[in-house]
Amino acid sequence: MRLWVCLLGSYYFYGYWDYHFLLLILFLLVSNFYLVKKIYFSKSKLNNKIALLSSIFISLFTLGFFKYYNFFIDSLNLISVFEQSGSSFSSLHIILPVGISFYTFQGMSYTIDVYRGKVNGEQSWLCFCTYIAFSPQLVAGSIVRASDLLPQLKKDQLFLA
Repeated sequence: MRLWVCLLGSYYFYGYWDYHFLLLILFLLVSNFYLVKKIYFSKSKLNNKIALLSSIFISLFTLGFFKYYNFFIDSLNLISVFEQSGSSFSSLHIILPVGISFYTFQGMSYTIDVYRGKVNGEQSWLCFCTYIAFSPQLVAGSIVRASDLLPQLKKDQLFLA
């Protein structure tokens, strides 16, 4: 029950400002979970490397899009003004989702740890999602390794409110 409380509380935190951003975190969770399963169960080094690179690409592309798309479009528009080319690119007025850097790097850290054999691929969807999206860590400042937090999430403890 405590994992559900932690997970739903974290989703509430991330979705409070705009619930649409929950789709983003769910997309990253599903893609990382699926690709880590491929890494963990595959015996092929090539397939493992492809899955790792795919996970890193998806994560960094998503993060880069939200953080830097408007910056690059504004820069291109500024360059076109100086060159008097008349070209104008439209920005999307993208809002940066709360915690996107945190849960993106948390997922990448986990994927890399599984690839290197430092942790086993998590079998529980609930435990995996709680580890990645655990919002109280967001204010802690650093990424917590899966080998440190996952055992704590799995430990059977009394949850007192």
